Amino acid sequence: MNFERNFDAGIAYCRSKIANILFTRELQARMKNTGKQGFALSLHPGVIPTEINRERMSKAGNIALKVVLFPLFFIFCKNSWQGAQTTLYLTLESNEKLEGGEYYKDCKRADSSDFSTNMENARRLWKVSEEILGIKFNL
Repeated sequence: MNFERNFDAGIAYCRSKIANILFTRELQARMKNTGKQGFALSLHPGVIPTEINRERMSKAGNIALKVVLFPLFFIFCKNSWQGAQTTLYLTLESNEKLEGGEYYKDCKRADSSDFSTNMENARRLWKVSEEILGIKFNL
């Protein structure tokens, strides 16, 4: 889980996104079970050019990759204004149109993997998070 061996930044990033979805699902379920108001939501803002791959692209073996693929990368990217739209939508939309615990992309509910919709996986992540942090979440 913590990449004790063979760290890969790309895989770690993907796993962190799945963890966001799982944690959101479990948080929503716990809020619902206690009768607390509100929504737990996760989202994908889109691919936005950031410095997240700076170190990876600076390695000598990736220079060719950078020269060939990097220009194509920008064709498929959103700018920061476009990337903010789903966050704004979820913040400003009426509660009746949102589904708690769900994953959103491009201002609408999006499908996610079977793994990330499995509530047993969500409960396990919650429990492991409590163990790693040494705390018990009161929800």
